[in-house]
Amino acid sequence: MRMFSVMRKRDDLPEMTIPLVVLMTAGTLVLASAAGRLASEDLPGAAAALPFVAVATCLYALIILLWRKAASLCATPLTFAAMILSGSSLFAAVTITLSTLLMSYVFAVSLISREPKFKRIGSLTAAAAVCLALTAVAFAGFRAESYEAFVTLCMDGLSALLGNAYGMPATESYVREAARGILVLTPALTVVLATAFAWFTELLAKSMFRLLACTDLFIGITHRITLPVPFAVIYASAFLLTMMTAPEQAPLLYTLLNSVMIAMMLPCTAVGISITLRKIRARMYYASRKRALTALLMVMAFAALGIVNAAMILSVAGAYFVIADFLKKRRKQRDRANREWQ
Repeated sequence: MRMFSVMRKRDDLPEMTIPLVVLMTAGTLVLASAAGRLASEDLPGAAAALPFVAVATCLYALIILLWRKAASLCATPLTFAAMILSGSSLFAAVTITLSTLLMSYVFAVSLISREPKFKRIGSLTAAAAVCLALTAVAFAGFRAESYEAFVTLCMDGLSALLGNAYGMPATESYVREAARGILVLTPALTVVLATAFAWFTELLAKSMFRLLACTDLFIGITHRITLPVPFAVIYASAFLLTMMTAPEQAPLLYTLLNSVMIAMMLPCTAVGISITLRKIRARMYYASRKRALTALLMVMAFAALGIVNAAMILSVAGAYFVIADFLKKRRKQRDRANREWQ
């Protein structure tokens, strides 16, 4: 079965040496322990723990992928023990340990199957979103007696955080309204957070593959657009419908469309940034250090427009590039078919 493909002996792939396994396992334990200590504190600490979880997930996935032995899964109980001994709470230790195992294994299976970039990041995003959702459900079960009590708890905590950020009382109507708006968009924001997590883990994995000189074995390097056309079409439709829907007249429909748009924005933004930079570099015939210069231009654009506005514009551009590329290929195929028929 495909899910057990990372445990099969492969003579065509390199195998990680024992010293490297020990080193990377130790790194996983240290990073997971640091994440557990941060997540045991409060909500900001849990947010700060996510980058440590991402690096631990990357290292654990590489152990599973490059060692390809059932013994690699022993890192899971070792991680749990290290987190408990380092002072993490039992809840943080259990959730981080199980989440790291699931995400690492899913990512390793995706890599050994040489899935395209979109599907690879999509698989890891789905695993991360499931882990976040289950963690939230488990947290609610321990901290609140009912759904209404949990919503009230979240409202009060989020209002306090926003009040501190705005320098206003947590009971202020503006603060409460902002907190309510964030809670309504929680499913979409969970997908965004999981997508960012998956993208960061993918970036770390590519860096590790370059360091270990085995990138071509697991990742197909290509400049083609890997974002599926249906994804771009759905995002473009959701964007247009959101812009044409008045939140005062149809609040439920607007919230639904806005959630779909937010959840799908990051992949389209990534395509928009990548192709925009590529097109700019193609026109800079005689310029030196094209990558640094175009990266600086992109940073200046985000600073001038704002992160949200720039991301929205680039996401629309990304969806347009995907659809236009598809139509261009279809037109070429049709012209070729007509020439062959004639």
